[in-house]
Amino acid sequence: MSEVEPTTGVEPGEELAPRKQVSTLRKIFDWILGILLIVAGIIAGPIPILQGWIFVGLGLMVLSSHSRLARKLLDRLKQAGHDIKARVGGRGKSGDEPPKETS
Repeated sequence: MSEVEPTTGVEPGEELAPRKQVSTLRKIFDWILGILLIVAGIIAGPIPILQGWIFVGLGLMVLSSHSRLARKLLDRLKQAGHDIKARVGGRGKSGDEPPKETS
């Protein structure tokens, strides 16, 4: 049985799999994409046609696999969405309250 190096987990003379490099490239790509989406969301925030929060959410989704801060911010954004849905979702459902008539 051959000896395995403890630092790399690879036998002496054996090369690292190219998957490790792809992982690093993927991480760099994710960081660039996530930051660009967040910046686009901040820029698009004041523009009425574009919904900036969607871009911010997408950027946080991309970065959440690499950053604890992004994951926490994404969780807060999800919770805010659930809170809004709970507040708005209860209005106008059949069986709750009859709709108020206005003259």
